[in-house]
Amino acid sequence: MVGAALPPLGWRLYGGRRPGPPKGDPVDHLVEELQLDVAQAQEVRAIFERYRPEFDAVERERRERLSALRDRADAELREVLDDAQFARLEERRKQLERHDRGPGGPGGPPPGGPGGRPPPPLGGPR
Repeated sequence: MVGAALPPLGWRLYGGRRPGPPKGDPVDHLVEELQLDVAQAQEVRAIFERYRPEFDAVERERRERLSALRDRADAELREVLDDAQFARLEERRKQLERHDRGPGGPGGPPPGGPGGRPPPPLGGPR
């Protein structure tokens, strides 16, 4: 997994979501993109499999840390926002999650296909 800067919009309302890798086997994509021969593809696949447990552990830790950070930020936001505003914030998060998932899941095409529109801004369209 390759790291990237968190997107704007309050770090995507501090969910930190970003498009993921293409669907399917990532090695298959590398074989095609890098024009690997059979021996290279086998070695690359073995390398990814060898490091998979570490990548998975780092991803789990990232999710846990992000969740704890979101909880702390929510506690402070609840002190600033009224109940209706906080409810709108939570609804906006749900919209972004649905948009991020798209028809193909995280990293899949946006609703409406390529060029699909993200959910409207908080407070409705302008």
